[in-house]
Formats: sequence, structure tokens, C-alpha cells
Amino acid sequence: MSIYTKDRHQARVELVIDIIKGIFEKETIPEAFKEKLNTMSYDGLGTFVMDIVKKRSVDEFF
Repeated sequence: MSIYTKDRHQARVELVIDIIKGIFEKETIPEAFKEKLNTMSYDGLGTFVMDIVKKRSVDEFF
């Protein structure tokens, strides 16, 4: 069983942001969106990024 630390959670948030920037060719992400990511669980972030990769859409968040 893995232990999810604050540092590990933050690393996943940053990874999700990098993936979004790469897919949507954005240089910046709105602060409100970053805050939403920070409130998501570690597993929730994983599921969220998989949905983004599949759907290529985050319209409900931007």
C-alpha cells in the first residue's frame, strides 16, 4: 500500500498541469484551475488526467 504525502500529491498536481499545457498548448494555467487541482485527491488527479488524455477536453474547468 502506498503512502500519499503532501509532496507526492503536489508532484502529481504539477504533472497534471504539465500534461494539460502539453495537450492544449497553453503556457499558463489559471490560478483558479490550479486551486481546483490542489483540492482533488491523489487518486482523483490520476483519474482526471486519464479522462483529459482520452477526451482531449477540460472545457468544464476552463
